Amino acid sequence: MEMESQNRLLAVSANPATLRECQEILVGREVTWVEDPQKALRMVEEEGIGLVLIDCEVGEKELWKRVKERNSRISIILLGGELSAEELIQAYRDGIYDYVPQPRLSTDLKRAVERIEERRELGRKEDNLQRKLKESERKYRGLIEHANDAIFTLAANGIFTFVNGKMEEVTGRKREELVGERFSDFVVPEGRENFERSFQRIWSQGNSEEIEVKVLDKEGKRVTLAIHSTPIVVDVELMGIQCIARDITRRKESEERFRHIAETTEEGIVTFDREGRFTSLNKAAKGVLGYRSDQLLGESLQKVVISQEREMAQSHLRDLSSGDEVRSADFSVFTSDGQARKVVFQTKPLEKGGELIGAISVVNQVIVESREEISEEIFNSLENPVLALNERGEITLANQALLGRTGYSISELRGEPISHLIDQEEQEPDGKTRLSLKGKGGNSLIVLAHSYPLRGRLRGRIIIGEKVIS
Repeated sequence: MEMESQNRLLAVSANPATLRECQEILVGREVTWVEDPQKALRMVEEEGIGLVLIDCEVGEKELWKRVKERNSRISIILLGGELSAEELIQAYRDGIYDYVPQPRLSTDLKRAVERIEERRELGRKEDNLQRKLKESERKYRGLIEHANDAIFTLAANGIFTFVNGKMEEVTGRKREELVGERFSDFVVPEGRENFERSFQRIWSQGNSEEIEVKVLDKEGKRVTLAIHSTPIVVDVELMGIQCIARDITRRKESEERFRHIAETTEEGIVTFDREGRFTSLNKAAKGVLGYRSDQLLGESLQKVVISQEREMAQSHLRDLSSGDEVRSADFSVFTSDGQARKVVFQTKPLEKGGELIGAISVVNQVIVESREEISEEIFNSLENPVLALNERGEITLANQALLGRTGYSISELRGEPISHLIDQEEQEPDGKTRLSLKGKGGNSLIVLAHSYPLRGRLRGRIIIGEKVIS
């Protein structure tokens, strides 16, 4: 309603010709014409007119002054008449917006009115903006004050300049006990130097950063805070640092308990991130997989699995979904020193805040019963070359007699297809097999051998050399 009334124009003149000219110039605008100055004053008080056009020829001297006295927000334009320089100066001092002489009505009046309307519109926008800013500030302060996280600001010297209610709760100290004090004074003694370095880095570089800090509450209890720090910049000048801190004390204590349990258990335990990379291994897992932590952390599971099973290993982790389901799979892996072993992975998804962040696996070596194994000790005691293959035609065993003649190590052959070692295989009339072996150094070896099938769990084939021709 106020906006509508401020768009109305009141013209005070006893001259009909002046009014008509004003109406023609200001076509499309609502103009109310009155002749009586007293009526004009009453309308100003009662109806809240936004702009008054006053003909200088009206009977009441300095009517504009009395209009201003009744409503200081009204804009006034004087029309026509002949005002002396002294009268015009005084009129401007009394608060009129403009003066348009009679000869310039057609050219200047419309522009003067438009300028007033533009100024009023800008004023409305400014008032609206200020109102919204104040509302936003109230809401923002309310959100900060009742936030679930501790929020505080620090000056250049690390002194608290603001803390919210959650920060009082976390530290057990009232606002007046914190504001004006240095944050580092509440950090545990052994962590103060690290915190000071982090604070100076954030301040000097002007970048956001996340750090973990242990502080002492009022009772002397240690509280671990995960702090996200953001520089406060005003007109390119760094004014302070805003910190949002979350109390992660219970989470850290749980992690410590988990680490202790994981390190002391006889079960092998490993964790993976969402991409299937190792993030931790306990002592037992290192023994099962045959690697040190520094050899596997950040590496994918495929690094230890034989090439033929890598896609299956990747699928084992990739297909995990949210929930409590435990999936079991066994893979053939090579240890860091080239030993082959079967390892079973019992894997469960790891979640945080309802989001899948990785997986945890219990790993154990699969022990094959001795009656089902081919004894490497017996193989290596034989003088003739011996080679064992699984049902897929992949090398599973080669004795020292064969390795010595070809120049390979067992880790270079195990899991590889037979074609990696045998260039040609021909059946002789007497039932023997003639093998052309490819040596590592490019040499060739011809061996006459017998081939026997393997059944049961060790399904495949064993080739026992009888005579090395060349």
